[in-house]
Amino acid sequence: QTTGFTLDGMGYMPVTDDKRLELIGTAGLAWTKADLTLAVVGVGSDSADQSELGFRVGGGAQYAITDQISARGLVRYQTADFDNIADHAWTYSLGVNYSF
Repeated sequence: QTTGFTLDGMGYMPVTDDKRLELIGTAGLAWTKADLTLAVVGVGSDSADQSELGFRVGGGAQYAITDQISARGLVRYQTADFDNIADHAWTYSLGVNYSF
């Protein structure tokens, strides 16, 4: 089980002349608390219960379907160091945004 908080800055770069397609870059910090157990048959198990502050970096793209609705995909890499159980994490997200 993991829980955490993240704070990211995002930058947008238009790709098309009509600015409907944008590339996105992200960078930020992540605080993560983990209670992890890794068990391998015939080898044994290891566990960790700790928290840490790390960095996140990522990128993706966003496409404006209308003036208010856009679709976005992002991939982010996050550092982690939980007693040789996990040393990083990848986050993948797809979403639809509505702008007021």
